Amino acid sequence: MQTQNREISKQVTPPKLGQQTINLLNELCFLPDSPIQKVDLIFVFGVMQFDLAAKAAKELLIKNTSKKVIVSGGTPQFSDHSLLSYTKPESEEILQRIDPKNFPLVIFETESVANNTVENVRLSLNKFPYLSEVKKIFYLCHSHGSRRCYLSLRKFLPKTKLLLKSFPRKLSNNLSVVSREKWFLSGEGTERVWAEFLRIKKYGERGDIVYNSETKGLVDEITSLTASPIS
Repeated sequence: MQTQNREISKQVTPPKLGQQTINLLNELCFLPDSPIQKVDLIFVFGVMQFDLAAKAAKELLIKNTSKKVIVSGGTPQFSDHSLLSYTKPESEEILQRIDPKNFPLVIFETESVANNTVENVRLSLNKFPYLSEVKKIFYLCHSHGSRRCYLSLRKFLPKTKLLLKSFPRKLSNNLSVVSREKWFLSGEGTERVWAEFLRIKKYGERGDIVYNSETKGLVDEITSLTASPIS
């Protein structure tokens, strides 16, 4: 499989971050989880940490939150994934760990081509046109990517009520996580959240995702602070 470089790496070294900038990055990247309630659909964004996504989905399914699930995610084609040991699409890996036979009344569907959050939504809509008519969705993703996933869904589903169930990404050493409370305590966590900021800024300015006044205001504030010697 031919690989390509990411437009923005998963980890990018940030400038020196002061507490004000950390607070703003928290507000920009991390959205609060929604109260558990019944929805028309559970939408799972593909991630490499399959067990975390599957666990979050099962927690909702056990509570009879929805009778329909879409899992979206293709096989990574980026150069920084070249040494990974799996070859199946992320959606299939996650679905396998959800173990659908334990939820016989639930309809599971997969989209197995997408390589980013916008593609997750767009290609799922292409494959499952009914998605555009769904009134209420629980979307599942890494906590530090929760706003970008929200803005990607909102781009294509302007009238759908979007509810969030997130899960913090484990660091590569498995000793901590990229959570709202801990990301800035490690180099890897800081680099991942800074890369998330850069994606929201770039994709928002380009029109790939919804770029509302709240999001743009936070991005502008962070940009202004980090352009000065004290951020």
